[in-house]
Amino acid sequence: MATRQLTKEEIDQINQFLLNDKDGSGTVKAQEIIDFRDAMGVDQTEEEKQKYRDWVKSIDSNGDGAVSVEEFLAMMDKNISLDSPLEYFKFFDKDGSGFITKDEIRQAMSEMGQELSDTELESMMEKYDTSADGNINYEEFLKSLV
Repeated sequence: MATRQLTKEEIDQINQFLLNDKDGSGTVKAQEIIDFRDAMGVDQTEEEKQKYRDWVKSIDSNGDGAVSVEEFLAMMDKNISLDSPLEYFKFFDKDGSGFITKDEIRQAMSEMGQELSDTELESMMEKYDTSADGNINYEEFLKSLV
């Protein structure tokens, strides 16, 4: 298997990511990100803290509760970033229709190593499909990130 060369930007992103690794484990837990932001004087709501917990959970492919550099690189390869909502939306919108369906959520989450139960999937749709049309459009998706 060929190993690709990391760009300077990717190396910078990895180094920035690892700034959160307070225990030196080589992985980053959601609480470490939250603690780092607290130490930097960022006033965070519980919803913002939950976003970091959800982000770690969605990237954590081996289920150990933390994101390793390898998992972070895999996320970068898929262009999934908290800073790029359009790319994140496109990752879920598999057919490019401009809407995210239940099946697309299930597929995207599976690709990120997280299998959703039918109950979890229904709960997500109820929460984020505010128009109740069976699809999540980009506007609804953006609201879910705020």
